[in-house]
Amino acid sequence: MSIPGRATENIQHGRRESTFVQPVVFLMVTLCAFLTLPLMQIQSSHAAAIEEIEASGQHHMGDRDSKLDGRRLALQDAKRKALESAGTYIESFTEVKNAQLSQDIIRSYTAGIVEVREVDEKAEMVGQSLAITIRVKARIDKDVVVRQIAALWKDRETQRELEAARKKIQQYEQQVAGLSRELQTAKGPMTPRIAEVQESRRQALTQIDAETLLTKASVAMVGTEAERTVSGPAPFQKPR
Repeated sequence: MSIPGRATENIQHGRRESTFVQPVVFLMVTLCAFLTLPLMQIQSSHAAAIEEIEASGQHHMGDRDSKLDGRRLALQDAKRKALESAGTYIESFTEVKNAQLSQDIIRSYTAGIVEVREVDEKAEMVGQSLAITIRVKARIDKDVVVRQIAALWKDRETQRELEAARKKIQQYEQQVAGLSRELQTAKGPMTPRIAEVQESRRQALTQIDAETLLTKASVAMVGTEAERTVSGPAPFQKPR
């Protein structure tokens, strides 16, 4: 048996609860959206500060090339192109302070700062020769790079090490190019001289890899200083 008065009271109480709950739910949704927005903006801003640069290297196999040699030459060519493009890009958002931050300095830093990874590889016949093509990608975080450059700029010894390594890498690259030309023009059967040139080229490629690793190790030694730098406008960074 129902009691009309009680039912009316419950219904009215339910309406009061419903009327109270709706604004609360609205406020909670609004608050969640408000708190989430800064996080989305931070993630979007960080993503915008990262640039990826792709480059491809290729080597046409000659009679004196092993497939391993061809692959190493294609990879070295791709990395060289990627680092050159990365250096140009880094120059675009850094500025010279009192003409001290030169193009050569930035390029000396680039090999140690920028990480280059292999993306894919393919081998195909091009005319009468096999061509090996390797594609690489360089990933650049602008904020991190600017602070690393600022930290490196304070370390004169590391600057000298990076500049010396850059010059050595250039010398080895020129050596590789010259030895490759000699092998391409070599005719006839295998000779001690051809074997010597092949080995010299392999050693030069190994030296390029070794100097690149040394530059990364030098940067890693001062990298923690860059990470401890307080957030804010960094030295050498062009105004946005």
